[in-house]
Amino acid sequence: MEKLRIFYTQNLSKHRNELQQVKRRLNFLALLRLTVFLLVALSMYFFWSSWIAPWIFLLGLVVFLYLVSRYVDYKREKAYLERWVTINETELVVLEGRFHHLFN
Repeated sequence: MEKLRIFYTQNLSKHRNELQQVKRRLNFLALLRLTVFLLVALSMYFFWSSWIAPWIFLLGLVVFLYLVSRYVDYKREKAYLERWVTINETELVVLEGRFHHLFN
């Protein structure tokens, strides 16, 4: 019984740490997307009549879509880790003998 408690506690700690890292990455990617959008918008404003404007737009669009793709990947990973944290917390509560909150 004590081995199970140690096992679930270690897993809970590991998944919580990973979850914090993923949350930081999500925040960073959101800020980076905003920065790319603003840079492209400002560049388009200043270089509108230049030949370089379409290239700036295309490059910005590609970078922005790549960042959105990475954000979606990390969002899925966050949901996965949140489920693992919930599972480990539930198992620790069950080991303490509290079953009343579980469904049949």
